[in-house]
Amino acid sequence: MERSAISIWRKAVKCAIGKALWVSGDFFNVLGVQPSLGRVLNASDDVRACTAPGVVISHGFWQKEFGGAADVVGRRLTLADHSLEVVGVTPPEFYGLEVGKSFDFAVPICAEALLRGKNSRLDSGTNWWLMVTGRLKPGESLPQANASLQSMSAGLFEASLPANYPEASIKDYLCVQAWKPRRLRLAFHYCARTTSGRSGCYWLSPDWFC
Repeated sequence: MERSAISIWRKAVKCAIGKALWVSGDFFNVLGVQPSLGRVLNASDDVRACTAPGVVISHGFWQKEFGGAADVVGRRLTLADHSLEVVGVTPPEFYGLEVGKSFDFAVPICAEALLRGKNSRLDSGTNWWLMVTGRLKPGESLPQANASLQSMSAGLFEASLPANYPEASIKDYLCVQAWKPRRLRLAFHYCARTTSGRSGCYWLSPDWFC
């Protein structure tokens, strides 16, 4: 998930800047978010090189920009000069995952290349722009999940090293230093209850203990 700002055209005479969420196909499913209208995005929406992605709008955006129209699903919303179909509306209690912030619409990560064009970060390999969020499987504790992550962290970072990563920074990325042991690891951190009331989720981050 990542937050961004995208220009919106809904009518020929109206242009604005909207608050977007780039989300994976399983984002809403993992959080247990059900739509108020239509459907939410799923794995089939987030496919590499997608050319006609759908967009899910927030309840507030639906009220503000579409007047709460019951037939909003199937209408078109133009984002960054691309016309996308509105496939669903989120419930009024869902504002996103960041406390004190909200969003206007959610689009699949695959649409980033389409909407940002030459400024796409999808294949850059040197931009940190996505946050990983998940839930623990039934019966597993946070310490158990972190123990599993720590045992595989070094291998994950080695396997994910981008081909175009600056050579001078590789040792820092992998924490390979002759004068100190490698202690690079991934860790889950508990998400505080958000304004959406979504509790029990965890976000993944690298803990840099080089």
